[in-house]
Amino acid sequence: MTLGKIRQLCICLACVLALPVLTDAPDLTGDWELDEELTKKLEPPVRTNRDFGRGLRNAVLPVPGGPGAQNPNAASLKQPLVLDCVGLTLSKIDKTVEIECDNGSEREFHVGNRHGRRTTWRGKRLTESYRSTSRSVKHLFTLDRNDNMIVTVTIKPQGGVAQKHVRAFNRVTESENPEPDASDSTDRN
Repeated sequence: MTLGKIRQLCICLACVLALPVLTDAPDLTGDWELDEELTKKLEPPVRTNRDFGRGLRNAVLPVPGGPGAQNPNAASLKQPLVLDCVGLTLSKIDKTVEIECDNGSEREFHVGNRHGRRTTWRGKRLTESYRSTSRSVKHLFTLDRNDNMIVTVTIKPQGGVAQKHVRAFNRVTESENPEPDASDSTDRN
């Protein structure tokens, strides 16, 4: 055997041995529980418009319902589902990522461009962004170094200041959420 063939064989062997390690890498799928302490630490302060209140001396204030009034549907816009979840399950089937919240609500993310929503999935990272006539919304789900799922939702109202909301979730392990075993029967004689 030549030295070149030995190198190729070693490289192939290393790739085969590394394959189980690569397939067992953690991803976002699974059961998650809100970590309130980490969420409070990561949550940025509420931003306000810096120009609010400046130049009001000579300005004409708009009359409610008059020209330039806010979109009446703006108050009825839904808050993104993940911001209300205390516990959630994230699963992926083909090109659909589904989130099931512990309160019974569900949401699907369809990977690709669909109905104006651009969604990408990379195992450790899920992103979605979309725009409507009243706001733009960006979702970012990532895993940090400690295997916590960090969810960042940025909402920017049309002509307003973007607000960033952060939620941190811990992975629920089997020992934390034990299921009753069928072999543990109390009807023993």
